[in-house]
Amino acid sequence: MTLSPVHVLFSSDPLLMKRRVDEIRTLVGPDPMGFNQTELSAKGASADVITSQATTLPMMAPYRLIVVRGLSDLPAAELVKLLPYIEDPNPTTVLVLCTFKLDKRIKFFQRVKKLGYLEECGAPKNIRSFLQSEAKRIGATLTDDGLRRLTSLIGDDVSRLVGSLEQLDLYADGPITADHVDELIASTKEQSVFALTDAITRGARRDAQLLVRQLTDQKQSAIGAIALLGRYVSQLGLIAEGKRRGLDSGKIASAAGCPPFVVNKLTTAAMRTSPAAIAFCLSLLSKADISLKGGGGHSKTLGRALTERAILAETVDHLIARLS
Repeated sequence: MTLSPVHVLFSSDPLLMKRRVDEIRTLVGPDPMGFNQTELSAKGASADVITSQATTLPMMAPYRLIVVRGLSDLPAAELVKLLPYIEDPNPTTVLVLCTFKLDKRIKFFQRVKKLGYLEECGAPKNIRSFLQSEAKRIGATLTDDGLRRLTSLIGDDVSRLVGSLEQLDLYADGPITADHVDELIASTKEQSVFALTDAITRGARRDAQLLVRQLTDQKQSAIGAIALLGRYVSQLGLIAEGKRRGLDSGKIASAAGCPPFVVNKLTTAAMRTSPAAIAFCLSLLSKADISLKGGGGHSKTLGRALTERAILAETVDHLIARLS
């Protein structure tokens, strides 16, 4: 890893952004006197202020580090005024420009990309390997079932995954299992999704779509919601099958992986649902999961948040049509 005179960092995840800035800070080296590291907010700043800081020579150190947060708050006209400096940067300054929004149509971003200064700090390609590495970093043990449960609930939101893992490490007395994840992380999400499944089985489309909006506005994982909806649909199928076979609630609860009172609550909805409808809904949820993980093609036009909402809303509409 080498230093450039300019780093333009883009990420939708604050933790990934912070870690990349920290890596650059480490490469620049310590600043014991506090003279050579400056942080600025682009909001209310200007290209002149940033350039003035960047052209200042370091004191008793080889480099000066300037970190500018919230670059997207800088007007497009000010970004253009930064380009002369970007084209001929001060070799003793490392200028780090951070943004959570990236419009590649803007001349500034086109130019910094061509110069090789644009870095996209995306989520790790293998999120499960990343989480196991994080567990090792903090001295925790994450079991395979705990890992699967955590990623199914949260998806690839790195900040929330790492934060949840750190909470689980404090909570669990030993290896972190799926039960620990359910006890500590899943409860509030499942309450929200339970309200959503209740609206679906009642055929209350307006209530269901309001809950979809609330889930996405609260930045809860759409992938996690789909996983929980899948578990709910599977439970409906298992409950219906158990009732058709004449099994008691205890045996059905064991097969469905839920308490007997849940079996009693869902029996009416389960018995009016055909095996074909269950299979269709599970297939639908599988396709939604694939779309949310990058196979759907909406994200480039709508952005991630709106894409998740659109996929989840469309899926919920189909579930209402089949299950209510």
